[in-house]
Amino acid sequence: MIPQEQLQQQLAKFGNWMYKFQLTDEIATPVHAEWLPEIHETRSKMLFPFLDSFFADRWAEISCLDAACNEGFFSFELCRRGANRVIGFDVRAESIEKANLIREFYNYTQVSFCVDEIANLSAIRYGAFDLTLFLGILYHLENPMDVIRRIRAVTKTLCVIDTQILKGDPIVTTCWGSADNVYQLQNVIGIVEEKDFLTNPCASSTGLGFVPSRSALFTMLTYAGFSKVTQLMPYDDCFEQYANLDRIIVVAEV
Repeated sequence: MIPQEQLQQQLAKFGNWMYKFQLTDEIATPVHAEWLPEIHETRSKMLFPFLDSFFADRWAEISCLDAACNEGFFSFELCRRGANRVIGFDVRAESIEKANLIREFYNYTQVSFCVDEIANLSAIRYGAFDLTLFLGILYHLENPMDVIRRIRAVTKTLCVIDTQILKGDPIVTTCWGSADNVYQLQNVIGIVEEKDFLTNPCASSTGLGFVPSRSALFTMLTYAGFSKVTQLMPYDDCFEQYANLDRIIVVAEV
């Protein structure tokens, strides 16, 4: 356990955080935006009842990957449940520094973190996992289908995806080859420019993101090789993005 005075000194060098870690009665990490704790609380309340039911008393056997883990908040939630092995990675070195500090504070020996890009994810590099978490990152990526295939390649049982989606599954039309072949499509992806990506820790690492419609998300997961995709439904008084279905959580089974 890190002494409290030393802990305060180490936290001070990082400034604000993505996640609020309540480390002691007196010490909590300050967050970048006041709405962040609510979105993470909603995510937890929607996700973990399903996972606790799905894995039941088998947590001690379960290996987990937390892709683009940021500061490791959900990696630690898996550790609290007794997961056998947890690996988290993120492209931002400072986020991994923060994760390792919290890991040391909690003394979670079954979790490890590293700096890596999601484009490097492969079974050869990381192995395969019973559970993969893919939370809050899909819509920040330039190559979402490639990454979904990579996630599928390292998932043995279950993958959880949390993502922004387009409003209302918009329908677009295209002429395929000739004016006689008009297709109506619900599998739509919108391009988002995150121009503040160099200074905004909540943005992508490249400045360009692709936001899928709900239909496109389900189609991509199916074509990547997942056999069943289920949407977890929001609860009363949850964070507005989930309540309005601007952001969803789905679980994809192999």
